[in-house]
Amino acid sequence: MATKRTKKTEAAPSPEVKPVEKTAARRRAPRAKKAAPVVSIPTDPISLAALRDEITALAHRYWMENGCRHGHAHEDWSRAESTVKSKYGI
Repeated sequence: MATKRTKKTEAAPSPEVKPVEKTAARRRAPRAKKAAPVVSIPTDPISLAALRDEITALAHRYWMENGCRHGHAHEDWSRAESTVKSKYGI
């Protein structure tokens, strides 16, 4: 009896899988910090308290003049603060 020969098929060589190298995450260059503005604020606690009280009163007045609008406290405070600072040359 004759033996049946089967043709061996060679498997195609599998492509080599290279491990993925971890690369460092891109980091943004640190931003240059802006220099703080030089402000001459009196160091006497009474003067600071008086300034704060004046800003508070003026901000309250602006709030009242604008019809007691809710959500606009920051605008009123900033406006009062800049007015008082310009008044005293700060």
